[in-house]
Amino acid sequence: MKLHLLLLALACLIALVYGGTKNYYPSRFASESDSDSSDSSGSDSENPPWPQFDPSHVYKGWELPADELAFHEGKMKEAIELAISRNAVFASTIVNATSGETVCQSVNSIGKTKDMTMHGEMTVMQNCSSIYGLLDWTGFYIYTTGESCPMCQSAIMWNSFSKIIFGTNVTTLYCNMCLTQILVESAAINSMGYGLADWGEYVPAQIIGGIMSSVTDSMFINYCNEPNSPVRVTPNCSGSGNSHNKQRKRKSHK
Repeated sequence: MKLHLLLLALACLIALVYGGTKNYYPSRFASESDSDSSDSSGSDSENPPWPQFDPSHVYKGWELPADELAFHEGKMKEAIELAISRNAVFASTIVNATSGETVCQSVNSIGKTKDMTMHGEMTVMQNCSSIYGLLDWTGFYIYTTGESCPMCQSAIMWNSFSKIIFGTNVTTLYCNMCLTQILVESAAINSMGYGLADWGEYVPAQIIGGIMSSVTDSMFINYCNEPNSPVRVTPNCSGSGNSHNKQRKRKSHK
């Protein structure tokens, strides 16, 4: 009987020790209750083994010194004028922060290339890289009339741009204008770039948003009024008159 109780106590102790070491890095994206299922690599399927951080701060114009705000507004005006001259809405430019010179500019070329990845940021980065042959764009700023999607934001981080300045934010594009979007804000991706360098050495880009947004907002088509457009969606945004808030369950691929 004593041996039976001793073995039972030992089993409980082992379960407590090994069961309590499951999650070293709690994730703010994880569900409240842990799942016992694991992927093929043996890691927790819901909680990644690396730390999770809150989104980067997105600076607004009123937080900047007057001279810096004036500089960014002048450069965003260049991007706006470029978009208008090319009959586009998404335009991007690259600026040398030291000289203040705009070294490259481009617009969304999806229609021309029939490639859905050729956003303004992607085309301007590819064009500029082919001209200057740089792998590290530290000391350069990238401007875009609309907030960068996850693809473009990631590419900007790989290229090590120092600052990202945008006009219209993704919330406005999706919730208010019914434009298709991958619903991850650029600031959320920006905060997770520490895997691009040794731990403690990564310096994230500074994001500045809403620069001349009153102008950039007016440039975009309100696709909520374009029911037959292939880039129109019915947004699911709380507090939005365009949302379908009752439809909360996501469709799953089969």
